[in-house]
Amino acid sequence: MPNKTSQGWPELEVGMVIRSYVPDTTPPKSKYWVVVGITEDEIGLATVYVNSRINAFLMRNDILLNAQYRLEPNSQQISRHTSYADCSQIKEKGVADIQALLGRNPGYI
Repeated sequence: MPNKTSQGWPELEVGMVIRSYVPDTTPPKSKYWVVVGITEDEIGLATVYVNSRINAFLMRNDILLNAQYRLEPNSQQISRHTSYADCSQIKEKGVADIQALLGRNPGYI
């Protein structure tokens, strides 16, 4: 379990794996995602989504295909099956928003 901030929220770290509802996928759904960066002022997060398979569209572009990071089963307890972190699209999230979300839903970590 991560350390807590002075507000009692989970302290976010690079490499942290979170599962939550994400509205910016088609269709919107619950997904695993990984924190890959935190801004110096600790206001913003860079994240990547985890997919169960590589999107067929990405297979047509070597640059995008090479940005798919293979996650073996049980890696970070994400899945019992091979998954892929889609590093071709960085998703920005606000630290305070995610800390509040995790404070209300600690099981998402």
